[in-house]
Amino acid sequence: MTIASAIDAARSDALDWDRLDLSKAERIVSRLQARIVKAADAGKWNKVKALQYLLAHSFSAEFLAAERVASKHSTLDTAAALQPASRSV
Repeated sequence: MTIASAIDAARSDALDWDRLDLSKAERIVSRLQARIVKAADAGKWNKVKALQYLLAHSFSAEFLAAERVASKHSTLDTAAALQPASRSV
């Protein structure tokens, strides 16, 4: 196990995902995206680059991505469970 994977494992164990505020994360990401658009409209390309880096490395963006993947897979699993089996195992 590498040091990075050990840190990631410790970080995910320490988090209580149920206590994280989804609406707050959405506000943070939305605000960063709006700042990126405003900087691009103003032609401040260095600011755009810095804000994109901030968004790509923010915990809120990571949390939203994980939440979207989890909700997408849970609906797919539910839909698959409701369909009659099309093939035998």
